[in-house]
Amino acid sequence: MAKEVIAVSSTEREHLALPFPAIKDLFMMIDRRLAFAEQVAQHKWNAFKPIVDQEREENMLSSIPDKIAHTSKLRPEFVQRFFQAQFDASASIQKNHHAQWQEERLQHHARIPFALEHDLEKCIRPQLDALTNDLITALDKAMPLLEQKESREQIRKWVLDHGNRSEYLALFEQDTDVPRRD
Repeated sequence: MAKEVIAVSSTEREHLALPFPAIKDLFMMIDRRLAFAEQVAQHKWNAFKPIVDQEREENMLSSIPDKIAHTSKLRPEFVQRFFQAQFDASASIQKNHHAQWQEERLQHHARIPFALEHDLEKCIRPQLDALTNDLITALDKAMPLLEQKESREQIRKWVLDHGNRSEYLALFEQDTDVPRRD
């Protein structure tokens, strides 16, 4: 059995100030998923693989309608855009790491591979997949708050005051007036 990797975000403490538990849970899930970005980047660095795995992302996005069909009334397009924002945020983190490592490589005239503790396919990806399902559940629970103008504005202000993070703002850049199916 694969050993579980614990990835915890340094911003989880900040989420305690959120007045909405469902939103706090959603943001913590986003951060937990993004906390794996460095480990994923290390695997890709060692394997000389590109940051963006277009096929994996497309497969995941195309599976959204099936994933949410029986568990929520969220519109697939809304959830797909939400996850695309998560992929983009992770890719940005990974690109920053690769740029830093490339700079270090140039300084040391060597590309030093990482000693990896956990296998990407057997350990990390399954946890990311589980977090995807947890994120869908958290998004569904948070949606009533995102549909209310007053709470939406309070949450948006909190996001802007706490780093203006794109993976959070994705919730506000979409049409959430009608995020659910009939």
